[in-house]
Amino acid sequence: MPRKNTARSVALTVLRRVEEEGAYANLLLAPALAKSGLESRERALATELVYGAVRTRNTLDWALLQRSKLPPEKIDPAIRAVLRLGAYQILFTRVPPAVACSAAVDQAKEVSNAGSARFVNALLRRLARERDKLEYPDVEQEPVRHIALK
Repeated sequence: MPRKNTARSVALTVLRRVEEEGAYANLLLAPALAKSGLESRERALATELVYGAVRTRNTLDWALLQRSKLPPEKIDPAIRAVLRLGAYQILFTRVPPAVACSAAVDQAKEVSNAGSARFVNALLRRLARERDKLEYPDVEQEPVRHIALK
């Protein structure tokens, strides 16, 4: 039975194509939303999630790397997209972290296996717990990296 479209499922579909095919989010999002049948509020959430995750990609990868032993390029592209989507919600939105983690785990189960879902759960929960402890590069010592990540 096909799963009902949600803002997060539409966002993940777009982000995966951006990640895996090098596609442009601005060219994919409108048609994806048109086909989705989502209400306007859900469409707005999908739009925020896609553009936010794309806009803050370097910061998301950096934050995930601070809490994971695996660099982003070693993670399966579909799971990388799930992690970025979850991390964006945790770090940059008012979505409760538990909701963001749960949704990301569900998405990981859909695109991969139980092991990947456990990895997503552990990494995003750790990021949620420790988000206030992220140490950005020092503005005096590394001003370019600091500005790029903040």
